[in-house]
Amino acid sequence: MDKENNLFFSNQFALKYDELVGKQNWYGAEILLGMIFNYLKPKDKILDIGIGTGLSASGFHTLGLEVYGLDYSNEMLEVCRQKDISVDLKQFDLNDTPLPYPSNFFDHISANAILYFIDRLDNLFEEISRIIKKNGFTLLKKIEFIAENFQMEGNSVSFILYVTKANQ
Repeated sequence: MDKENNLFFSNQFALKYDELVGKQNWYGAEILLGMIFNYLKPKDKILDIGIGTGLSASGFHTLGLEVYGLDYSNEMLEVCRQKDISVDLKQFDLNDTPLPYPSNFFDHISANAILYFIDRLDNLFEEISRIIKKNGFTLLKKIEFIAENFQMEGNSVSFILYVTKANQ
C-alpha cells in the first residue's frame, strides 16, 4: 500500500475522520451491530479487522464486548486508542498472514468497509476461519463505491453485507 499518497495515513485526516463520516449520515456501524445484537454477550471477544478510528467498534464496546483491532494505519489506530474502547490494538498489514492471534480465539469478527484494501481475500477468509470460535459470527461489509471527499449525502451508497455463522 502506498502510504505517502493514501489519505488514511494522514494524521490530519485521521483526526477528522469521525466528523467527516458523521456529516455523511453513514449508519454502517449501527447496521452491523443490529444484525447480530441478539447474539452478543458481554465479555465476548470481537476482532474488528480494519478498526480505523473505532467507529464500528464503539458499539461493541458499549455492549461490554472485549474489542480487539487490527489496522494498517498507525494514525487511525492512535485516534482509536484515545477512545479507550479496545483491549488490544495492533498495526498490521491485512495482506499478510497469519493474523497475529491463536486459533479459535474470537467469538465474532467484523470487517466493515475494509475488504477493498485486501489483495487476497481467500487468505483473509482462511485466517478468519482459523481464529473464530465455533458458532461465532463474521460480519463483512463491502462498499460498492467510495465517493470522493466524502460527498455521499444525497446520493445512494450501495453496499453488500455478508453475515456468516462459523460451523467448524
